[in-house]
Amino acid sequence: MKEFYLVADWGAHNYLTVPNIMLSAGSIAQTDGKKWNMSRVRLPEGYPDKLILDSGGYSFFSRWGDYPFSISSYVDLANILKDMYPLERVATLDYPCEPKINRINDLQTNEERIRATVNMAGGCIDEDKTLPWLPVIQGYTINEYLYCLDLYADIGITSDYWAIGSICSRKGNLLELRNLIVTIRDQFDNEKLHAFGLGIPFLKDPQIFQAIYSSDSSAWNWGISGPNTRDRKKEAALKYLALIEDMMCGAENQTQLGDLIK
Repeated sequence: MKEFYLVADWGAHNYLTVPNIMLSAGSIAQTDGKKWNMSRVRLPEGYPDKLILDSGGYSFFSRWGDYPFSISSYVDLANILKDMYPLERVATLDYPCEPKINRINDLQTNEERIRATVNMAGGCIDEDKTLPWLPVIQGYTINEYLYCLDLYADIGITSDYWAIGSICSRKGNLLELRNLIVTIRDQFDNEKLHAFGLGIPFLKDPQIFQAIYSSDSSAWNWGISGPNTRDRKKEAALKYLALIEDMMCGAENQTQLGDLIK
């Protein structure tokens, strides 16, 4: 892993002095989810170095069962952020496939959700080809993710950077997640992989760490002891990021040692 993004909720936008930030459309949306409240986006001057916009699919689906906004509205948001910050990537709209995800819309099966994910990605790219899109690979089993990649190939969508969805809520099953991520990694040559929402316990696994280019997490914001004040949240964010940076430094040193031994 080369890059890590802290996920900023709307209450943390104005004090996260960290190099890489992921913003969720869910943290910018107004109460009805149909319009954007840009007053919530107040990142510190000079930050971040890189910004990824995520569609906020999981939060929108948990609440409404679908996106309450159109592709064009999402593209408008991306272009506003592009004018404000160094926008590294924009995740395409996708349909999460976790077993417990809200499925009140017509997309009941994972196959239907995967097809809708690929169609949404095509719609996003067609809407604005100038944006730095990050296509999302959806599924829950290995075969489902491979099916998703086949559908992308069928409609001619290619990218140098891909994201893996529906992995952030998996807990405890390290072997399953490792096998999944490594298998997806093996489908590519030099393309980068982003793994949504991987916590430190999974990132500590050497095979997972080496298989991905980037990840993100909002876990820094969980379980803050005492009053949940701005200073405490900033301290928690920087502490979490320091743990990640130590892991990245250790992995780099390990790689350099391996190169010397060869």
